[in-house]
Amino acid sequence: MTTIEQARQLYQEAYEVDAGSHFLYDLAWHLESGYVFSTPCEIIMGREVSTKWTHEQIVDLDEREVGIDTVFDCWHIHLAVGDLRQMLRLLPYKLPFISFQRRGGPLKIIPLERILKNEKSQAT
Repeated sequence: MTTIEQARQLYQEAYEVDAGSHFLYDLAWHLESGYVFSTPCEIIMGREVSTKWTHEQIVDLDEREVGIDTVFDCWHIHLAVGDLRQMLRLLPYKLPFISFQRRGGPLKIIPLERILKNEKSQAT
């Protein structure tokens, strides 16, 4: 199964109705206003956010309010399929934090350096 097929399957599990439209909307949004990286081995949709924002502003594309004084300090990973080590190498630049929400679970905001240290220790 390709990474795109795996991503679509995740949407199918999350949305009982109209999963394909949700996937295409999120993909189009990230292509225009965020970041999308896709290779045969991984796909990632992400965007810059502020850890000062509410949960809804971080995870919901329609709640995002960016002002002139917004300081982005976190990469929010909206969708990820593939090898985490490879995906971390795809980030355009470092921000202090990374956030994600697995299958409707709680929003997690973790220092990026902690993830990078864990990856380095697992690689050795």
